[in-house]
Amino acid sequence: MDVIGLNRVELVIDQARIRDAVAQFNEAFGLRLPEPIPISGHGALSATDFERGLEFIAPHPDDTSSSVGRRLAEFGEGQLGPLVFEIRDVATARSWLDSRGFRIRYEYDSRQGNADEAEMAVHQLHLDPEQWFGFNVTLMRRFAAGAGTVERNRQAVLAFARALGDGDFAALEELLAPDFVWELPFVGTTQSTALAGSPGLSGGTRDRATTLAVLRATVAGAVDQRFRMDVHSTTAEEDRVAAVSTGSAVIAASGRTYENRYHQLFEFDGEGRIRRMVEYQDSLHSFDVFVAK
Repeated sequence: MDVIGLNRVELVIDQARIRDAVAQFNEAFGLRLPEPIPISGHGALSATDFERGLEFIAPHPDDTSSSVGRRLAEFGEGQLGPLVFEIRDVATARSWLDSRGFRIRYEYDSRQGNADEAEMAVHQLHLDPEQWFGFNVTLMRRFAAGAGTVERNRQAVLAFARALGDGDFAALEELLAPDFVWELPFVGTTQSTALAGSPGLSGGTRDRATTLAVLRATVAGAVDQRFRMDVHSTTAEEDRVAAVSTGSAVIAASGRTYENRYHQLFEFDGEGRIRRMVEYQDSLHSFDVFVAK
């Protein structure tokens, strides 16, 4: 059996409080737990951050038969649900378990569930805790994000470029998640004599409000209030889209022509909104156009 590693720990919580828990853990620890989704046929709610190894599971209020339902009913919130190990192949894992007499108590393929479950795209084997020292152990194969989600994210990147080119800030606001950040990884301090004493570019991280303000000022400062952004190619998978782009404008205050090249990494939340953009660019060109005397 080929085990990739521990994927996540499940935390058991009351349904009435799962959304509060998701919001608090996301804010405190920088998690990306999505809006809880219903699990077909069980009445449970689930919110999973696969990349950061955590899931909140809230059984149906009347559930006292499942392992998480019993734990919540008997001990209250704060209990651990299954330990989920990610595997590469379900058939290979099943064969390994059968050869050693380990029982599969329950099998779950989210692709057979509702739309939210299908998008999650996981196949799980829940093992019998009696054979695992009382621990609930789950083996899970995680499939790539559905083609629909990947294409939705790619289209959002193209829409971002169009909205910026059109000066459509209502559309930009719709595309950016509430916790959006824009990262400009300019590095180092001025070391050469040619640039000694010169002001530097403003890099670092910008939140959503600052990003929108900077973009508004950039468009307003261009001739005819036009800043064109062209996306030349994209590479998309899971919740990420990488784009090779150019940005161009004539700066009204100086008459200088801005024609920069970017490599941008966009990351998306579970609702198709841009949550993070990391932008690499020709920073010397930006310095030449916007800063240099």
